[in-house]
Amino acid sequence: MRRSAVLFAILVVAACSSQPAGTESSDGPASSPSGAASPAAGTRPPTAGSAVGGFQLCPTGSADAPCPLPAGSYMTPGHDAVALTIDDGWQEESAIDETSLVLSRVDTPAQRLTIDFGDTGPLLDDSDLAAALTPTFAYKAGDPAHVTIGGTSGFAVDLAPTEAVSISIPGAGAYDLQPDRKYRLGVLQYPMGEESVIEVILVEAPTADFDGFAPIVDAILRSAEFSSGN
Repeated sequence: MRRSAVLFAILVVAACSSQPAGTESSDGPASSPSGAASPAAGTRPPTAGSAVGGFQLCPTGSADAPCPLPAGSYMTPGHDAVALTIDDGWQEESAIDETSLVLSRVDTPAQRLTIDFGDTGPLLDDSDLAAALTPTFAYKAGDPAHVTIGGTSGFAVDLAPTEAVSISIPGAGAYDLQPDRKYRLGVLQYPMGEESVIEVILVEAPTADFDGFAPIVDAILRSAEFSSGN
């Protein structure tokens, strides 16, 4: 299964000294986005998606065009799911299959956030999970960092490829990266007893846009909560 970062895109590449939301460092853990924020009194529950026409959140979109999403809380359908809250200015792009959620900015579609659900397999220890990022090391712009997001944990690495490359993540698929983009690729797992679901989060933006895009994506990821039907 091949994912194209040109068509779609855990946090985006910043300077090597920066820490992504939920990252632990030697100076102490940063604030950890451990779950979605509680809805305010009187607000409606997350809107459940229906996977219509290649979309996870938009029930009426055409696969030929992105679907603008009103601000609010949403939950993807399916066995493995993610609930998240978005502000105005986002649209959903038609995904390759029902295991992907692809969001981009309406005014700058090249700024993308992709959340992929991979395979279910044995629960991995940290060393095995970090090893999933080994294929990216030729293009990394910093050391891998431990992250926790919405009930999942794993590792993220900053990527700054100098040429078009394809990298394969075990249990998830292949990702095509471009030299005029910055990325942060995260490989996480959602634990289910002795098993887990692999999840990949990839944020993409043109190099010049990245620093401004990163805090916008962080806000969404702080609201995220993953779940599985087991």
